[in-house]
Amino acid sequence: MKKIILLAFILFVSCSVRSNISDSTNLIEISLPTMQCNMCVDNIENSLKKVDGIVKFQVILNDLIVKLKYDIKKTSQEKIELAISNSGYKANAMDANVEAYNKLAMCCKLPEDRK
Repeated sequence: MKKIILLAFILFVSCSVRSNISDSTNLIEISLPTMQCNMCVDNIENSLKKVDGIVKFQVILNDLIVKLKYDIKKTSQEKIELAISNSGYKANAMDANVEAYNKLAMCCKLPEDRK
């Protein structure tokens, strides 16, 4: 009987913790209109891995978006967009950081900027 009560208590606590986590997360899509190739995908993924609070993400080259889930207690959409911008890419309405953009490989630059 004690084992059943203990098991029920553990199950109750684990469900409560999960609900708190899901209550503090947000699922969004960010437009990445300047993404050009798989190297861009790698660059954006590397910048997102450095943002504390992102739970999971998927960069989709064909749709020029990133879908992500983040903890709203640890980060914000603006901070995520800034991380993408600082890696040289436009994120929604936030323009790419010019210095970072200029350091990108030629294949990652917009066609009109390839020289």
